[in-house]
Amino acid sequence: METERNMQKGIRNLLKRIFTVLIIVTLYFHVCDASKVLAAEEQQLDNKTENEEAVNDTAITGAIEKLETLEVSKNMDISQVMGFTAEELELILLNGRDTQGNILVTDYELARELAESIVEAVKLYPVNEMCVISIMSFETGHFTSPAVVKHNNYAGDKFNGQIMHFETDAEGISKGVMYIYDNMIATGPNIRDINMRYCEIDPPPEEETKQEEEARIYKWSNKVVSVMRMYTKIREGE
Repeated sequence: METERNMQKGIRNLLKRIFTVLIIVTLYFHVCDASKVLAAEEQQLDNKTENEEAVNDTAITGAIEKLETLEVSKNMDISQVMGFTAEELELILLNGRDTQGNILVTDYELARELAESIVEAVKLYPVNEMCVISIMSFETGHFTSPAVVKHNNYAGDKFNGQIMHFETDAEGISKGVMYIYDNMIATGPNIRDINMRYCEIDPPPEEETKQEEEARIYKWSNKVVSVMRMYTKIREGE
């Protein structure tokens, strides 16, 4: 009887040892597999980061090269599309700064939506992309006004004096480009021309100089040009 109990005890101990070894081996291979998976995920993340950096560098170079050809003034020909990519326009939007150095657009998703929609819209309605960005930014308080937030209206489009509503951002941006284009076709190919159709002119005072008259009449186009210069900061490396 004693011998039988010792044998059973020995078998239990042996089984415990075997079970322990199996657990250790299983854990070892699990850790190895997990390490391999983690290493693979880290490599994929590194590759993704490198690809994004390469795309970003290419976009910065392309944006700067195109902006160097831009002569900002209210007499510039806005019928000329510059051929920006969506990535280039997005960088320009995210680098625009006001006179105090504050970034004009901080919403990355909005910048991407604007960039992609403008690139597609100017294929149908050829208007200079920087003109589009500047007019829309000025008309909407740099894309923060109720017209944008509530109505997806980016260019001050109105019907019977009421701000128009669009179902999506993409629709509002496309219609905004069309609105700018229609005004340009009706008046002439520069910002100064569409000034008269885009805003009401303040009545003249009793006395004003020629310079004051020019500033009063073209106040809108002067402000649009000022905003455009804010979006060329990437050209200056700021």
